[in-house]
Amino acid sequence: MIPVRVYLASAAALALGAWSLCAWDYLPIDVAPDRPEWKWRDALAKMLVGQRESPVEGGRVDVLTDHWAIELEWPHKWHEGIGQVLHYAMLTDRKPVLALMAHARSPENMQEKMLRRFDLVEKTCRAHGIHLLILLPQRPSRPAADIETNGIAGVRYWLNTRTGVRHRPGCRFYRNTEEGRPCTADEGRPCRLCAP
Repeated sequence: MIPVRVYLASAAALALGAWSLCAWDYLPIDVAPDRPEWKWRDALAKMLVGQRESPVEGGRVDVLTDHWAIELEWPHKWHEGIGQVLHYAMLTDRKPVLALMAHARSPENMQEKMLRRFDLVEKTCRAHGIHLLILLPQRPSRPAADIETNGIAGVRYWLNTRTGVRHRPGCRFYRNTEEGRPCTADEGRPCRLCAP
């Protein structure tokens, strides 16, 4: 078992309504764990009354408030999030916040491996002046029937209906677009990032 260190939540985290029982702060958010990143982003932006997808040179800040530049990322992609949030904070003159989207509803329900990962990420963030915030989903996951393609043969891709680009499972854009639907391998143009 990993020892749990208790830190007082920073003023920023308290302003967000975050709690801290571990070395990192966490914030319950009204979203299901299996929802795409944009759902998490929109819920966080609404909660903080922040701007979504604010364009800056070299990218877009997921959530921008008067004080924070917040980058949302899945836990396995935390390395990318650190670089992005440092860049965005510098460009916007805001404090950097890396918000990782957890699958567990509370720290007590997290696997030991995930707790160790968050502890490592927190140490890395602290060394670079980044505030780490773990987002905890408060809604249940969708039923499998809602996620699957209802048994239609060959339907295992995601088509962004706005751009006409087809994404494979594992692509960062798979089921992560505001406008889209399941599709077959012969629909749309293949994504340049995930095409074989």
